[in-house]
Amino acid sequence: MRTARQIMEGFFLALQFFTIIPVQKEFAIDEKRLKFAVLSMPMIGAFIGLTGSLIIYMAKFWTPLSNWACALFLLFYFVAITGGIHLDGFTDTADAYFSYRDKEKRLKIMEDPRVGTFGVLALLFLLAFRFLFMAEIIGAIDNFWFAVFIPFFSRLIVCALMIDGPGMAKREGLGYLFAKTLAKKDFAVLIGYLLCFFIAVPMIPGLPAVYLLMALSSIFLYMYARRFFLQSFGGLTGDSFGAVIEGSETVLWMVTWLLLLYVMG
Repeated sequence: MRTARQIMEGFFLALQFFTIIPVQKEFAIDEKRLKFAVLSMPMIGAFIGLTGSLIIYMAKFWTPLSNWACALFLLFYFVAITGGIHLDGFTDTADAYFSYRDKEKRLKIMEDPRVGTFGVLALLFLLAFRFLFMAEIIGAIDNFWFAVFIPFFSRLIVCALMIDGPGMAKREGLGYLFAKTLAKKDFAVLIGYLLCFFIAVPMIPGLPAVYLLMALSSIFLYMYARRFFLQSFGGLTGDSFGAVIEGSETVLWMVTWLLLLYVMG
């Protein structure tokens, strides 16, 4: 009973940390609750994706908005619901990586609260490409269940990196606080998420090929991120997790766009 309560409180902690959804309650923050908060991230992602798919549907079929306007509202929702916290990590990571310094200097740059030119440019192109993918997909299809899985898989990748990644580059900060609560055995939870996904796929309207390609792409994204952050930064930081979420979501939108418009279209 106590564990069930900690799991529930961990879920609400995740809502407090990773979204702007108001949770009008204070919870004791300990290792168990932080662990369940991290492991709740894919559920939070699925919730964000589900509400996003409803927004696309309502905007396209219940309003006179163009596909481009629908895409803009959807992009705004995905940014706003998280308070931009992951985009902040993405810009800091881009600033550090494109400085072409050594690993130690890059970690110092990531700590700088100022945003540099490289971060601004990376953010601009990230959102511009994602907007393009969204707009063209919205114009091409009428079923938007796929949007549930994009934030789901991006957060599943982050959990996998925390459990079996290159390790933390710094033993401080919120990212380290979350990551140190997880152990190898927690991979069983991620496998459970994947089993639920594969069980659900045949029952979900839409194109199963898109869902399955997302799962396959997520495996490659996990492997790439694992190697990239080890070689470029010597490990992970809290900013790295934000960069993985935002980068993975953009890649998954691109994969969906390519499949729907240029393979199956």
